[in-house]
Amino acid sequence: MEINKELFSRPPLESIDGIPVFSVSDRYTKNYAKIAADHLAAMAPGADNPFIEHELWECLEESTRELIKKYIRPGCRVLDAGVGLGRVLAPFKEDAELYGIDISIDYLSKARDAGFGVAYARIEDMPFKDSTFDMVVACDVLEHVIDLEACCKALLKVLKPGGALIVRVPNM
Repeated sequence: MEINKELFSRPPLESIDGIPVFSVSDRYTKNYAKIAADHLAAMAPGADNPFIEHELWECLEESTRELIKKYIRPGCRVLDAGVGLGRVLAPFKEDAELYGIDISIDYLSKARDAGFGVAYARIEDMPFKDSTFDMVVACDVLEHVIDLEACCKALLKVLKPGGALIVRVPNM
C-alpha cells in the first residue's frame, strides 16, 4: 500500500526502495538491521523465528490479535510501531488501514508486501501528525528502545483521543 504523504508531520530525509526515511542511520539502527537480516536469513530454510520457540511466538501473536479484535473498527487507521514482518496485524488488512514503522528496510519491504503503508523511523522520530491513528500497536519493541519515555510520548501523540494503545513486551 502506498502511504498517504498527508499523514506525515514533515518531509522524509530520503527514500530507499520507495520507502520514506525519517531517521538517520547510526550504530543502533545498523545493529538492528543486522539482527533483522539474520532473522530473515534464518527464515529462508523454513524456520519462522530463530529468536523464540515457534509455539510461544504463535501464542503471543494470537493473544495479541484477540485483544486487537476487541478494539479494531472497520475503516480505522492502525499503526504498528516496530512492524517487523507485519505478522500481528496482517490478518486485519481487510478491516483497517494498516501502517508500520521500523528501522529495518528489509522488514519494511516485507510489511509493505503484506499491505502496510510503511516508513523507516525510530519511534522517537515519529513521522506522523498528531492524532492520526485510531489504534497504535507496539509489540516486542519498547524493551529495545534507548529512550522509553520519548517513545511512549511519541506513541501517545499520534493516537487519537479515545483510541486504543496496545503494547506487548516479552516476559516469561
